[in-house]
Amino acid sequence: MLNLILANVNNCYQIVLTGTIDDSGQVKHIADELPENDRIFCVFNLNLKEMAALISKAVLFIGNSTGPIHIAAAVDTYVVGLYSPVRVESPVRWGPLTDKKKIFVPQADNFTRDVMNDIDPKDVYNFINNYIEKN
Repeated sequence: MLNLILANVNNCYQIVLTGTIDDSGQVKHIADELPENDRIFCVFNLNLKEMAALISKAVLFIGNSTGPIHIAAAVDTYVVGLYSPVRVESPVRWGPLTDKKKIFVPQADNFTRDVMNDIDPKDVYNFINNYIEKN
């Protein structure tokens, strides 16, 4: 999905990837896999106030079921959530408490495979692009 965002020359989205110091290797690996650009920023080890301030300045927040998605909802930033179809992990239970959201959930199946890859990045990108163009 990040490749699609970066490939859009009509919209110069800036992307901020965050995490803890322990996440830095994984986050930097993601950034390194993307085409060289000046639109990706990696930010690590923010405290709660710093994270809330950063997210409050964003046009939208993309994330999974973690604390920052709830911070985004709390600071009134539009949320795009990626959630599991497993009942105890679903957005029904753990979704952000806001009306300003779009939640993507893949179809559940009867197998033990990871279905999160069934969320089509193009669907997420198209939603994001349409949302930003309208707002």
